[in-house]
Amino acid sequence: MPSLVNSYEKKVTVERLKESYSMINQAVIASENDNGNILYWDYSSDVSGDRFFSQYLKPYLKGVAKKTGRVSFWKKLDGTIDNSGSNMYAVPRYMLPNGVYITVYSSPYSGVNLRKTSAWIIVDINGPSRPNRAGRDVFFMGIYPYLQSETGKVTLGIHEQCGSGEIHTRLTREKILTSGCATCKKDYTGAGYACGLLIQKDGWKIKDDYPW
Repeated sequence: MPSLVNSYEKKVTVERLKESYSMINQAVIASENDNGNILYWDYSSDVSGDRFFSQYLKPYLKGVAKKTGRVSFWKKLDGTIDNSGSNMYAVPRYMLPNGVYITVYSSPYSGVNLRKTSAWIIVDINGPSRPNRAGRDVFFMGIYPYLQSETGKVTLGIHEQCGSGEIHTRLTREKILTSGCATCKKDYTGAGYACGLLIQKDGWKIKDDYPW
């Protein structure tokens, strides 16, 4: 019975992650029709989260609603609380029609190779429900104008490896499992930034070595 429950939960996780990724990616594509290429969007620091989201994404996400309260702390892969990105916890949450929470934080700085432009997107695929844990229901996406992925305008994972310039979307599966801040491995002390990317690279599947 536990194995059946796990199998079902993994299937739901993949479906909701894939659906959320598709919705956000399509919103960005639609927004470009009105606001021009993402290369020229305004990524200046937006701690409130409202300006960037309201201008570039909200009009293209039907039925989105702003939620009261701010982003909650989430657990890292090893179960400890992630409180490193304190500036993000001031950013409001929005709920998609499917119950997914998203938070968008734009910044003029995003690593050594990306010409100081980015928008981070934190996705909680089951809204306020638990476990609120990276790689389980919390995933990271990004809009990086100079790093448009092969699969769309939005990338799963974040920009690059802890300042090294090694791009997450170009990492091998082995590196995602073993090295740097992209690492998606059980008991890793980081935030599992590339766990969603690993699921995508595995053909939208959660394989046996995924940190479940």
